[in-house]
Amino acid sequence: MVVERRVFSRLPCYLQTDQNDRSTYISDDVMFEPERAGFVNGYIGDTSVLTEKDLERLPPVFESTAARQKYQLSLGAVFIDPDSGDRSGGAFYPDLVGQIAANGGLTDDPNRLFETPFYAWAPPFDYDKHVNFTRYYWTGAGNAQANGEYVTKEPQGSQTILYEVVGSG
Repeated sequence: MVVERRVFSRLPCYLQTDQNDRSTYISDDVMFEPERAGFVNGYIGDTSVLTEKDLERLPPVFESTAARQKYQLSLGAVFIDPDSGDRSGGAFYPDLVGQIAANGGLTDDPNRLFETPFYAWAPPFDYDKHVNFTRYYWTGAGNAQANGEYVTKEPQGSQTILYEVVGSG
């Protein structure tokens, strides 16, 4: 049997009015009720990095489903303010997938769910010649492939060097 604690009953007699009874029932009685939370002491996350001694001292906390157990506290999305760089929100992976499923998305294959239609391509490109173009001077008529010579202007006190591109063409 749950014992109900009332703030109203602890007030002096002259303050035990109908108005105070209604006010304390709504606002204050919640603070005087005994807590109903259960506290758990354990490890949440990937237990493969723990030793047997660690697991004895702090046993793992098991989730209700296999999916939640697999992705315990794995972040699925984080919102970062582009102006300040501050993190202002986020969602754990199971919650993100659950939200997608609740909105009608197909969540049976995570690879299909989170794949992106792009690929990485790094062409043979000398970034230094484009970023520091003021340090280079192309010699001769034509371009680097047809007439593969260029001169670099090194920092003050250094030599000016003439390079020839070999094997282009």
